[in-house]
Amino acid sequence: MNRTEFLDAISAKLNGLSEEDLKKALSFYKEALDDRIEEGMSEEEAISDIGTPDEIAAEIAAEMPLTKLISAKASTARSLKGWEIALLVIGFPLWGPILLTLVIVVFSVYLSLWSVVLALGAGAVVVILCSLAMLVASFFLIPEVTGPSFVAMLGEGFIVLAVGTLLLIPTALAFWGMVKLGGVIIRGIKRMFVRK
Repeated sequence: MNRTEFLDAISAKLNGLSEEDLKKALSFYKEALDDRIEEGMSEEEAISDIGTPDEIAAEIAAEMPLTKLISAKASTARSLKGWEIALLVIGFPLWGPILLTLVIVVFSVYLSLWSVVLALGAGAVVVILCSLAMLVASFFLIPEVTGPSFVAMLGEGFIVLAVGTLLLIPTALAFWGMVKLGGVIIRGIKRMFVRK
């Protein structure tokens, strides 16, 4: 594949994007090819080093706002024939609720996972606050508590503080996992709008 075929393949994958967005993307990859060729690579090596048109289209789609991708897809969509419109309208009572249910279930599962993460974080914060309250209270109770009881309260306070602090680790991991999952979902939706 030569440079022209490579850039044409990328352009075909991004069919429907605005002229400005398409020019930006193509100029970036033209420049990347030129840089590699100047470094001593052949045209074929430079193209294989950059990646396939499918990979590049997926990268561009990942960086582009979802609204632009949807409008690009809508502008390149073929017009429906009369019988296709009739089938869509007649079948809507069947496929409409199924599609709506699927979207709601996926959204509900995602929200449920976030609620677990937030509950874990709230539990960790409550445990830490309780341990701090126990430590502060033990100093106010010094005159009323004997030596071994005071040491036991301090020890319990520090143990509970350590447990609460350790709970922050899985909370942070779960939080970043959910953020990454949200990114994966958005990239998956964007990929649906990039021509195969």
